[in-house]
Amino acid sequence: MQQMQKELQQFDAAAAAAADAGRLGEYLRAAIRMQTAARTLNHLVIDARHLQQQQQQEEEEEEEEGEGEEQKGGGISAAAAAAAAAAEAAEAAQAAQAAAAAAAAATAAAAAPSAAHTQLFTQQLHRQQQQQQQQQQNLPSVLEDIHQQQQQRQQQRQQQEREEREKEQQQQQQQQKQQREEEELQLQQEEQQQQQQREEQELQQQQGEEEMQQQQQQQQQVGEQQNEE
Repeated sequence: MQQMQKELQQFDAAAAAAADAGRLGEYLRAAIRMQTAARTLNHLVIDARHLQQQQQQEEEEEEEEGEGEEQKGGGISAAAAAAAAAAEAAEAAQAAQAAAAAAAAATAAAAAPSAAHTQLFTQQLHRQQQQQQQQQQNLPSVLEDIHQQQQQRQQQRQQQEREEREKEQQQQQQQQKQQREEEELQLQQEEQQQQQQREEQELQQQQGEEEMQQQQQQQQQVGEQQNEE
């Protein structure tokens, strides 16, 4: 990127000097070099955008498959790198396209090298430079938008992870509560069975004592009758 800006500065200086001296041929050679650089940067933009789309697709697949936090973090870093690469390539490509447009204007001017064409070319070059400056001024806001989008996505993921953790904690607490209730119910049932067994034993013991008393009374009555006889 720095090399591209340096070449643009050299190109602008060579263009101004060539236009002032009327050496359009020299300017055209410089313009052809810039056209080659523009085509190279266009390919770079395509590759960077392809990389960004690929990273976004991988992130979506990871979200659908429910991958872990570590993989999600890696996806965010990769997407950020892809977005930054795309933005940097787009900036350089815009600058190169501006130079290529200026070269096209120089080609038209070379067909009839006159003072009017030179003035027209100079005006077109100034407009291209102004457009390039405007694009460079807009670039920070574009990068800021990308950064904000990444932050929003990261905040949404963090919020989703917090909700999932809270939901999991609630489920665990509910399971523990249910387990405690089941244990308490089982203890109550055991206590009721033990209480019932004690009552049955006491009742049997009481009935046995009553039967023994009745038998003793009967035996006493029989003995008294025998004595009377």
